[in-house]
Amino acid sequence: MGAPLRTFTCRFTARRHEPPTIAFYLTDQPDRACELARRELVAHPEFAAFEVLEGETLLFTEVADRRPKAAAAAHAHHARERWRARWRWPGSPAR
Repeated sequence: MGAPLRTFTCRFTARRHEPPTIAFYLTDQPDRACELARRELVAHPEFAAFEVLEGETLLFTEVADRRPKAAAAAHAHHARERWRARWRWPGSPAR
């Protein structure tokens, strides 16, 4: 027999002034609840973010990246390049 089932609450937020959409997932693993919530986030473009809670404890939060994939990849690349430009070995002279 598997682990006992637990109830996870997921709050999906759409826009700033709208009340969140609440979903309840009954599963034995928090990771499974996060995976289900992520699928809902992808399936519903009106949702901007979600939070997974167990009771009052926040377990996980994620914000949707609605940019096209190429733009998201370029953003990540430029962020890495900015980080590399700032970072230096400890004790080495400043650039």
